[in-house]
Amino acid sequence: MPYGFPRWIARTVLLGALSVVATAACQAAAPAVSPEGLAVQVSDHPAPPSARPLGPVTAVHGRGCGLSGEHGSRDQALALLREEVASEGGDYVQITSVVTPHLENGCYANQIVLRGQAWRVAPGPVPAIAPAPASAIAAPPACDPPCGAGYACDDGACRAVCSPPCGPNEECGQDRVCRPVVQIPPPAPSSASSSAPR
Repeated sequence: MPYGFPRWIARTVLLGALSVVATAACQAAAPAVSPEGLAVQVSDHPAPPSARPLGPVTAVHGRGCGLSGEHGSRDQALALLREEVASEGGDYVQITSVVTPHLENGCYANQIVLRGQAWRVAPGPVPAIAPAPASAIAAPPACDPPCGAGYACDDGACRAVCSPPCGPNEECGQDRVCRPVVQIPPPAPSSASSSAPR
């Protein structure tokens, strides 16, 4: 670098070159969209009155903070939004909000967030969504630490177990002794309501 060349100019040129390279890299990768996603119409207006609303949808592209993350792309976020709408059986999305990369709590947040309302415009039933597999159903919470002898885990809490088991009108106390269930009688009607004129 020539003697006396201002450093701020060198930094500006370097940052400009990095920005051009990063922008070119982001634009080079075209988003992949399925045929169903491509069939989704995108607008900032509500769907026609005959359309059926399917609910809100959100798509986020980009992550992290500043240069250490991945800069969000509007095209990629739009591709994700189309796929989300198509997966719910929709063919129309009204974009209701767009959040672009911005400075937040001292960090340049790289995400682009698109929010919208999904609709089904075409006639016909909404495609059925397959039920969640049994493995995806949440198991009841376990007891930590494990329950001691004479106690069983019930929805994350250790409960006393009586031996022999209690009868139908009994409950097991913390001392593991069966006791009759106390039935609380319903409140008697007040005298004011019984004396009211009919």
